Amino acid sequence: MNKCLRPHHGMCFQFYEGKGYSADFTDHMGRIIREMETEPSQIIKLQVGTDIVCENCPNNEAGDCTTAEKVKKYDEEVLKACGLVEGDEISFAEFTELVREKIIDAGIRSGICGDCSWDYICREKERILRAVRRIFKMESILDEALRRMDDAEEAPQEFLDYQSEIKKLEEYYSGQEWKDDFVLDEEGLLPKDLKRGVLSEDGIYDALERNKELMERIRGTRMVKHVILWTLKDELSAEEKMTIKQGIKEGLEGLKGKVPGIVDIKVNINGLESSNADLMLDSTFESVEALKGYSVHPEHVAVADSKVRPYTKIRSCLDFEV
Repeated sequence: MNKCLRPHHGMCFQFYEGKGYSADFTDHMGRIIREMETEPSQIIKLQVGTDIVCENCPNNEAGDCTTAEKVKKYDEEVLKACGLVEGDEISFAEFTELVREKIIDAGIRSGICGDCSWDYICREKERILRAVRRIFKMESILDEALRRMDDAEEAPQEFLDYQSEIKKLEEYYSGQEWKDDFVLDEEGLLPKDLKRGVLSEDGIYDALERNKELMERIRGTRMVKHVILWTLKDELSAEEKMTIKQGIKEGLEGLKGKVPGIVDIKVNINGLESSNADLMLDSTFESVEALKGYSVHPEHVAVADSKVRPYTKIRSCLDFEV
């Protein structure tokens, strides 16, 4: 007979660290998790009601949970997010992966069980998990960037093609996320075996400076920033302006990969109330020549003529080398 498991316990298993309602409960839950992880292929039956974990819970009164309505909501939300229904039979491994992918990685766990008394543990674990994944991603970019820098003289185009990824590394290093990850590392909260070269301030700074030097040498020039502020026409309603801004954002950001020489292109449409412009283009080009080519490229002209010029009354532009 397959073991029954409440769907929301699939979230509890993700971050369980030996804390619970009582010593008997934590011992029992720890044993259940070990048994499941030892045999992850075993089939479980999803049940909206007390299960094998609830057996030693002080909230379990003769098979009925004293917080039944609250945890029933948790169960139903987990089933919905994972595309499952009560009574489904699934391997523990598959169910665990679904919960991780559809709930934990999707960032919706707190929306399901944020009022749980153990939420503070999960929030901290999620914070560390996000940091680990972020560091792993940035570490991969740094490793590949250093490899392409080493080969830049022999394979310059490969080096140039990777600039958009190196830009992500630069944004990470100059932003709040790097500072937060650095603090976590200083506090000893990151896994000891995690590769963390990107958290070496000198190391990542030196890599980015080396990248700039190589770009100047290979291109024979410096990259160019192209920044535009637009103000939309007065006769447009607030709803019309939001639709137009979204269209401009999608149109211009969609030019990357279509127009040669674009290193990065972003459109900010969510200005603060203190702003006196409606939206901003923040773009980077490989060179002045690349920017000139962009201005007359058919793909860009099509976006400008259909999504930008008909709706804007003021355009302010600043181009500068970086």
